[in-house]
Amino acid sequence: MKVSKEEFFHASKEAGVKEAQIRVLWEKMKVNTPERKFNFFNVLHYLGAFLIIFSVTRFCWWNPSAINHKTLLVGACVYILFFAGFGFYFWHFKRLSLVGGLFMVIAVAAVPLVLYLVQNILGWWQREMWWITYRDFYHKIQSGWILINLSTIVASLTALYFVRFPFLTAIFYAKTAFLITDLVDYFSEGDLDLVAQALVVLGSIFVAIGFFLDRKGKRDFAFWAYFFGLLSFLPGVIFLSDSELGRVGYGLLSFVLIMFSVVIQRRVFLVFGSLGILTCLSDLIFHCVDSFVFSLLLALIGLSVLLSAIFLQRFRQQMHQFLLSLVPDSVKKWLALPHLQQ
Repeated sequence: MKVSKEEFFHASKEAGVKEAQIRVLWEKMKVNTPERKFNFFNVLHYLGAFLIIFSVTRFCWWNPSAINHKTLLVGACVYILFFAGFGFYFWHFKRLSLVGGLFMVIAVAAVPLVLYLVQNILGWWQREMWWITYRDFYHKIQSGWILINLSTIVASLTALYFVRFPFLTAIFYAKTAFLITDLVDYFSEGDLDLVAQALVVLGSIFVAIGFFLDRKGKRDFAFWAYFFGLLSFLPGVIFLSDSELGRVGYGLLSFVLIMFSVVIQRRVFLVFGSLGILTCLSDLIFHCVDSFVFSLLLALIGLSVLLSAIFLQRFRQQMHQFLLSLVPDSVKKWLALPHLQQ
């Protein structure tokens, strides 16, 4: 629930709170609370941070041997200390939570490079996996990345301890997924089915963490848990759904995600559920590419869905209450999210 300063002061005065106490409460509410408003300036902040992260990654991706590894390691450490130090300063002393949080993200994003350089200087990569370079970090499953991912997870949690910026958890979830896939691949000797199963389990755990955070009212933190949970869960399900029955089950699961998004009022489930439906339809189109009847039927279904949405929109609240009425009371208490009660 969004409350303006005027509304907060008015409600507090009606409740009998003294003005001095109201001002103290308002200032405490603002401290270390990242700006949620989506505007042009926030987009510029994130764009600038992504450009900085991409510039370092791009340099090492394109030519990791352009500079002596020891020199590059020193530069990377100075880079991390610079952004981490100023991030802490902006967050705690200047109360610029968005800038401070993004500076911390930039610092943590460079930790994999530092670990890679340390291992390379020690000669580990040359002895064990001389064909692997830093450019392979983001798209190859490899046991050599285990220590790098583990260190990045520790770095992200450490940064999160000092700066409670929700976007830092994105690095934690991403590197945890990388770590699990590398570990499972190493111990299963390249069994991709087992890797997919591990991603499904991990994705389910992430979604459960997101739901727990949602119940605590930490919506921004919950979003990244939901996002990476579904991002891990659904590709694993797709990989395992290699039969016709499996594809049907995946389509039904995607529909359930869309319905669940209505119940808990979370758009991230709607987006991933819709992508799942589109994936199923794409598979059908691939197998029915020459079917004029199928294409016509698909267009009619899409038109009917669109018209139904226009008609049913006026009954949105009643539909939400109807879906909630189908949920057992015990589950309904479990679904008692703070943002649904506001």
